[in-house]
Amino acid sequence: MDEREKRTLETYPLEELLARLNGNKEEIPPASGARDWIDNPTRFKLREVKHYLNISHYEYTKYINFTTNENHDTLLFTLSAFLSSIRSITGNYMDSQYGDKPGYKEWYKQQNLGSDPETVFLNKVRVDFVHLKPRVIATDRRAPIQATMRLVYSKGDPRNETESPLPETLPPEPEPLQITTYDVIFPLDEEMAKLGLQEDLSVMEYCDRQYKKIENLVYNCEKLFGAN
Repeated sequence: MDEREKRTLETYPLEELLARLNGNKEEIPPASGARDWIDNPTRFKLREVKHYLNISHYEYTKYINFTTNENHDTLLFTLSAFLSSIRSITGNYMDSQYGDKPGYKEWYKQQNLGSDPETVFLNKVRVDFVHLKPRVIATDRRAPIQATMRLVYSKGDPRNETESPLPETLPPEPEPLQITTYDVIFPLDEEMAKLGLQEDLSVMEYCDRQYKKIENLVYNCEKLFGAN
């Protein structure tokens, strides 16, 4: 089983994912206080990012199962919201909340976010989605190939004398071609290669990795400098 097949098996049924979005509040980081939007806006924004990431996973699963233009557009809508919100954490929210605290700017520089090609690419993707046009996402679709084989012994082969005669069979009826969607990717291009990226990026796996980086950054910042 290749990696793309593994990703397909990991997608949730629509009903289960919808239940997670509606009922499982643990999917979103907890609030640090009753007024996070005032007292801890960076944590509040992180919760917004995870909210849109969850919805993007839902729309991705829907698109994988029902690959239509409408579902494709809805996936782009939610990805745009996710990318906009996640980039604003490091670009605006953290600096606004923590910028005046002693040691913060030095600590932030030490995170060296500009050395991570995927993090740099995140900003380029956000700029595309928010200010220009949605970056191209490619749909990986494949049709499984099935083959049948009938063994025929050549003339003079001794098995023609010892083996039971092979039954006469009619050619199989042609089956409708079933095309399956496996994934949605950012296809590698020259711009990505210049950043140091070396292969296509599975869109949702990429978004998951960027979220975990930002989540760790926010929590570490809170521990060092306090939320208030």
